[in-house]
Amino acid sequence: MIKRTPKYLAITIVSLVALAGADGVVHAESATYQAEVGQSINITMPTNLISVFVDPSNRPFDSADFSISVSTNNTTGYYMTMSSEITDLVKITDTTKTLPTLSANEGGYTEETFEANKWGYKIGSANYIPFVSGAKIAEADTIANNDITNLTFATKVDYLQSSGIYQGILDFFAVANPTIMAIQNLDAAYCTNDPLVVMDARDGEEYTIQKLADGNCWMLDNLRLDPTETSLAVLKGRTNATDKSLTYLKEGGGTGQYAAEAVISDWQDADFYHAYYTPRVVTTYKDTVPSETHGIGSNKYGVYYNYCAASAGSYCWEAYTNESQASNEDICPSGWRLPSGRPSSGTTDNDYEKIVAAYSTGGYQDYNAITDALSVPLAGWFIYHDASEPRNIGENARFWTSTYMYARFWRYWTFNISQGSGTYLNDGNEPRSEGYTVRCMMKPTIASATYIQDVTKEMINNTAIGATATVKDKRDNEVYKIAKLADGNVWMLDNLRLDLIEVPLENLEGNTNATDEALGYLKNGGGTAPYANVAVAPFNGYGGHVQPKIEATAKDQIAPLTIGAGSGKVGVYYNFCAATAGTYCSDPPDPIPDITQDVCPSGWRIPTGGTSEDSEFNNLYLAYNSNVQAFVTAFSLPLSGNTRLDTGPMLSNDKGAWWSSTKCDNDFYPHDLKIYGNTYNAANTYTGVNNGGSTDHYWGETVRCIAKTE
Repeated sequence: MIKRTPKYLAITIVSLVALAGADGVVHAESATYQAEVGQSINITMPTNLISVFVDPSNRPFDSADFSISVSTNNTTGYYMTMSSEITDLVKITDTTKTLPTLSANEGGYTEETFEANKWGYKIGSANYIPFVSGAKIAEADTIANNDITNLTFATKVDYLQSSGIYQGILDFFAVANPTIMAIQNLDAAYCTNDPLVVMDARDGEEYTIQKLADGNCWMLDNLRLDPTETSLAVLKGRTNATDKSLTYLKEGGGTGQYAAEAVISDWQDADFYHAYYTPRVVTTYKDTVPSETHGIGSNKYGVYYNYCAASAGSYCWEAYTNESQASNEDICPSGWRLPSGRPSSGTTDNDYEKIVAAYSTGGYQDYNAITDALSVPLAGWFIYHDASEPRNIGENARFWTSTYMYARFWRYWTFNISQGSGTYLNDGNEPRSEGYTVRCMMKPTIASATYIQDVTKEMINNTAIGATATVKDKRDNEVYKIAKLADGNVWMLDNLRLDLIEVPLENLEGNTNATDEALGYLKNGGGTAPYANVAVAPFNGYGGHVQPKIEATAKDQIAPLTIGAGSGKVGVYYNFCAATAGTYCSDPPDPIPDITQDVCPSGWRIPTGGTSEDSEFNNLYLAYNSNVQAFVTAFSLPLSGNTRLDTGPMLSNDKGAWWSSTKCDNDFYPHDLKIYGNTYNAANTYTGVNNGGSTDHYWGETVRCIAKTE
């Protein structure tokens, strides 16, 4: 069943006072009386003229207050923007004379710092800021009744400014927040095995999305965004492309007769090279649905784009300088992207071949399964010198990928019934001047991962600072919270709870940040007599230098003092031999090994320590301005104590300790992170952090892991 929420209401107010929506009454034939109240937005302004008077001699600065009131019965509220065709005020009697808006400046301007011969505005009591067309000036997330926004407009001049009246026309837009979610606002948590209908905030088009068998979230519809009808202001910030590329997309480009030519909406009269570097689309068939449909998407053909348009103006003849680099900008909604195709090297590590493999049986491509899964309409394609209609409608579908092949040729994915049972990736023998359809997939973030071992560099790069996710460890199904913190790295917010005694060796191999040889040593003991072939065991003395040891009795116990988003569980205590997966165990190490293996999940590792610029523990602490409470809260560090010999866990609410992978000069003392708490403070505060400490490696300390990015 496809999940759907009611369609959003959008009201555009381009004049001074506007009312949208009306009450309507519906009478049934029976005695039942029903009244249907339509959604409405009312915007009220007390005047249609904002006027200031400036005189370089006596009144170089002047301002005028202006109030605007919004009312709406939309339960999700509204947002209001202020727009204009130009950002300058223009002299009425001489349009060559203008007053530009303020320059961008962090913190804004006061009357004293206001730039001369400029204008700007402020909201409420904030500082003055430059006018940016389309900027949001007010919002609410619920029903609003006379929601007032106070604006102040101001101008400052000197003797260089020509006297006269300068004017600018401002348009105010009030838009009801959607009750159907915008595709740009989604993360992986919203994309499940159940299809969901969402809306593109750029044009209101609706799409079905779903998590498919390859584990990725896909649009089950071809993209229908018409860049010829969508304003640049709407595209910016809502499209997977930079403002520079989007400007090129809207304004065209090239040289000579093609300079500053806007996106062309058909393929007629296209010469070969013009078709490369000028954005080109066909929208004639975008709402066409074939007689034979597949899957649960709309099956609409969508818009046909040449690659200049599909890459949102980023990969055009004049706009792009590196002809061999994959495109990382495209016309997809922000947070989504073009799928990757097979590069010239032939690797299968690309999105389209993965989705095909996910719906293949016994190594054979299942054409019907993949076509139904992605709801593929056989929409054909446009070729630059034959633009009367799409070629091969009903036989073929071609989708652009983000993958470069060579010269002016680009990879595309083809669904082709004329080839028998083929779903295959074309070798790229067609240039990027052709018109193909676009299918988008969600950029994976850490929220896309089910298991901690599945977190990738791409997920990390796509994840915002502060975002969290919940994942499992493949080795024992323990659940962990992870987060991208202020240093830009993704960390575990829980202490590791891997019980090496209980977990079989085969579960560790391939899922642990260590070689099979090291894991065998870890599970079977080792070292020299009398510790040879001694399995992992509880702590029992200085033999802990050569023998892997852990203590798991308190792993699920909640520490006495813990804050933040993590579970607060104590976790397992590991001596350094066990924490390094059996690689740092000899007594003394000879030669001293680099600490590159550990008990962290594959793709993760024990962080570096100490106080140097290479210390990941210390850099995270510095990222929170060396504020102990902020650091501990973000990192969710419980006061889990440590353990030594046979004394058992030293749980108290005055200390926590975590191994690092950094060795001290002394062979037996790796660096660790320690935090300290105030036993007598009921407010759950922490009193100190020590990044440069060290502990003899027969002690039992807890482990936190950081995701690898190299």
